[in-house]
Amino acid sequence: MQDTKKGCDELALEYCKEPTQSNRDRVCLATEALVRSIIGRVNRPNDDLANPDELYQVGMLAVLQSLDKYDPTEGVRFSSFAYVRIRGAIIDYIRHLDPLPRNRRVKLARVRKATETVSQRLGAMPSEDDVAVELGVTASEVRTIRSFSAIRHPESLLTPRTPGGLRLLDCMTDDCAGDLHNSMEWEDVGRYLSGLSHILSSRERLILELYYVEDLTLSEIGDLLGVSEARISQIRKKSLQTLRAHCDQELQDAA
Repeated sequence: MQDTKKGCDELALEYCKEPTQSNRDRVCLATEALVRSIIGRVNRPNDDLANPDELYQVGMLAVLQSLDKYDPTEGVRFSSFAYVRIRGAIIDYIRHLDPLPRNRRVKLARVRKATETVSQRLGAMPSEDDVAVELGVTASEVRTIRSFSAIRHPESLLTPRTPGGLRLLDCMTDDCAGDLHNSMEWEDVGRYLSGLSHILSSRERLILELYYVEDLTLSEIGDLLGVSEARISQIRKKSLQTLRAHCDQELQDAA
């Protein structure tokens, strides 16, 4: 697997130097394993709607689009550059077939906000009943809303997600923000952030979770929290810098 990954990056560099159809085909061939790996990891709420062959075609089209946009002078491996776009294209396709309505995402955001608020007040993780009282709904409704975000393959921020070692955190960049906002849904982001109270404030954690997990726009988050979109953007960028520095330090300490 490592050899395939290395070949993908090297072949992409060769294509950039000599963009022939032959070199283009070689990149596609070397990236097949990555595409199939991504297909196996993403959540498919209804397997009957999207079969692997369809998703493979979507993924390979994303490879070609990534190759057309790839610029090796930016210092990013092609596999890392393409990974976000391949996974994003596949999830967008799945969502098109079986989308999570926007109103459900807003409900999820409200439940998460209420959970954070009650947690701060109690000094402990609140029960479903506690959250229900905060929202003025039943515990059953809270449980149903939380089920909207169920993901079959949770992944870690620090654990490599590709043969080349691309981490979830590596994808959380300003350059990829648009791709992430439109296509990423990572339950483990929220789970990881909840344990960083000594690194990020409750508001910082909530903003990252609403943006990267619940797929809300900066404007929607601002409306929800009662602050401007510009302020939400500032907090998000600062929080990512803090989180990235913390995670990099963790990796250094573990080395």
